[in-house]
Amino acid sequence: MNAERLLQHYEKIADAPEAIARLRRFVLDLAVRGKLVPQDAKDEPASELLTRIEKAKARLVKAGELRKPRDLDSGGDVNKAYSIPSTWRWVRLDGVGAIVGGGTPSASDAYNFAEPGEGVPWLTPADLGGYSKLYISRGSRDLSETGARTSSATLMPKGTVLFTSRAPIGYVAIAANPISTNQGFKSIVPYVADCSRFIATAMKAFAPEIDAKAPGTTFKEVSGKVVAAVPFPLPPLAEQHRIVAKVDELMDLCERLETARAGREAVRDRLAAANLARFNAPDPETFRNDARFALDALPALTTRPDQIKDLRRTILNLAVRGKLVPQDPNDEPGSELLKLIATEIATYGEANCIGTVQTDLIADEKLPFAAPTGWEGTRLSTLFKVITDGDHQPPPKADTGVAFLTIGNITSGRLDFTGCRLVPEAYFKSLAPYRTPAKSDILYTVVGATYGRPALVETERPFCVQRHIAILKPVEAMSVRFLMTLLASPLIYDQATNSITGTAQPTIGLRPLRNFLAPLPPLAEQHRIVAKVGALMALCDRLEASLTATVATRRRLLDALLAEALAPADASLSGVSDRQTVATVSGDPEKVIFAERSAYILSLAYERHRFARRERTFGHVKAQKILHLVEAEAGFDLGRAPIRDAAGPNDFKHMLAVEQWARGHERFVFETNGAGYLLRQLSNFDKSLKTEHGPDPHTRAIATRLIDILVPMDTRQAEIFATVYSAWNNLLIEGKAPTDTEIVCAARDDWHPDKLKLPAGEFFAALAKLRLEGIVPKGTGKFVHGPYQKALFN
Repeated sequence: MNAERLLQHYEKIADAPEAIARLRRFVLDLAVRGKLVPQDAKDEPASELLTRIEKAKARLVKAGELRKPRDLDSGGDVNKAYSIPSTWRWVRLDGVGAIVGGGTPSASDAYNFAEPGEGVPWLTPADLGGYSKLYISRGSRDLSETGARTSSATLMPKGTVLFTSRAPIGYVAIAANPISTNQGFKSIVPYVADCSRFIATAMKAFAPEIDAKAPGTTFKEVSGKVVAAVPFPLPPLAEQHRIVAKVDELMDLCERLETARAGREAVRDRLAAANLARFNAPDPETFRNDARFALDALPALTTRPDQIKDLRRTILNLAVRGKLVPQDPNDEPGSELLKLIATEIATYGEANCIGTVQTDLIADEKLPFAAPTGWEGTRLSTLFKVITDGDHQPPPKADTGVAFLTIGNITSGRLDFTGCRLVPEAYFKSLAPYRTPAKSDILYTVVGATYGRPALVETERPFCVQRHIAILKPVEAMSVRFLMTLLASPLIYDQATNSITGTAQPTIGLRPLRNFLAPLPPLAEQHRIVAKVGALMALCDRLEASLTATVATRRRLLDALLAEALAPADASLSGVSDRQTVATVSGDPEKVIFAERSAYILSLAYERHRFARRERTFGHVKAQKILHLVEAEAGFDLGRAPIRDAAGPNDFKHMLAVEQWARGHERFVFETNGAGYLLRQLSNFDKSLKTEHGPDPHTRAIATRLIDILVPMDTRQAEIFATVYSAWNNLLIEGKAPTDTEIVCAARDDWHPDKLKLPAGEFFAALAKLRLEGIVPKGTGKFVHGPYQKALFN
């Protein structure tokens, strides 16, 4: 049994989803499979224990201490769910203990019940909800002598294993004294009292499966007949005691691990909050350095999606307060822009017969922050030609016509026409033009729990909206993207929250919406803000993607370790999976997963080259470039840490690990041919494309297309192609909007001295090829580190 390795690698899986809960279930699983403690040949075998159990059962019934058990035989043999040690025996659960139900006296008669400690101890499933101890003495109320006598509740002896059979199924405890239950239990009274602890352990292990097989949907319940027929693996009594002791030890360890994890999360939360405080209360003189430090520290402090959400809010908060980009005294001030906007609004209103909107004066009110020089404080209505909403009358329905969107179609921040209603075209044409959305308008949810969410109209498709959605038509003198940033910011959302009326259905009225306080920066600064917000939101996207990939990797690693720990300790290497074999050899299952994935991609690449009769061009350098592009463009995490090398983006350590794994499993080797290294297949080459850790069909399709683009290229062309892609991606990560010349400069002049030996024209050709093939980086791939790394804030 290899369970010790699970604890060795715990730090790598501790933050996997439900890691501790799965470890607890894993311990119980090992316990009932005979894999938790070693067997001892000196133990009395379970067959002898069964003989003792039968004698004890007969003695208890004869003495009247136990009612003769009802015949709950299901008429079938015991289902041997898995293999168990030779000294164990499979039996039915009712072969080790009597299955006893419970009862409840009439609740209308208060005399049937007594205060705790004054009557007969009595339990309901609710008494075990949130109860963490193993032994229990009584519930929230007792039965009176009358209640016990007039109900079907049975007083069971100390040591009875209490198992809830409904509401919910699966709570387990042991009676610390004689006790009774209501009908929500199917308890087990052991025929041999010393078996009580192991039976309780086994019932905890079997509870999820029993619950899964229980009939019912809204109210699930399992019968005594079903519980009685549960297959039960019976170990020797001495081994039962060792198993119980080991379970207690490991459960205590899980408790400590859970406490430690909660402590780590609390520390991370405090550090993340302090980190973001550098943004939210910035010192103008140190903000750049503070921002750089905070962003550098974020990946180490971020483990949950809600922390990314807080970062996004912080970025938007800074953006609308003038703290994200420097002001330029040469910009035309917001006061002049406001005059231009007023003229545009007046012209639109006159053309569409819209009266002047009456807004509250702002003279005695100030923005909740000190506006930078050149900014103006104003109302939201002064930044839009009109702020209105959809038709207040229920629209007619139609099988064909124009789309009619409701809040559910825009709450994601994007318009989703999937499954939307349709209205007649005549109805749509009857609406005033300013009450129908057009491209570049902004929709804003004003009713319901999802209020305060903006969505930009990016389609020319005609549609209309319900009255729960506000329509904001921006003036042409403003940056629409800045207005989206403003509407998504905490500044506007907080005002929305403070203005809502109603409780069952929160509602933001149009008048309050039009009167929201809004900052107006110069137009040139709006564009700078939008660019910086875009770069920082891209960083958030990368953090989120990295977090998702990390969680997935931790989950896979946990799965691999659990599978390995369940493997027989004496299994031969040929009898276990590649993952288990290499985990034993390498000592790092996480790296094994990445090696298997990488071997898959390289095998796929070789097959594509061989099909095109280009296998002689598939060597070390090209292999590295394919791995890099697949990881970056397809988002298929291979565990690489690429650096800037003369031959482009490389990770030699990773490549060596992949080769070692592939050679050890007879997949392939790279051998020298005098001029370089070429791939040669080994006996198990075909297995590389059958690994459970391979890509999903969509990712495989992207990877195959990338490979096919590189197949016709020679080594030099592939090297330049991947380098240009990586340099371009780096610039996007840094928040740049690079020109072609800047991309080529980053890929040639700033990459590695050896790149200067290559003509710049070849780099421009590679850039054109990338665009032609639609291989355009998004700033989501890994940053390729090197001596020319730049900070996001310069």
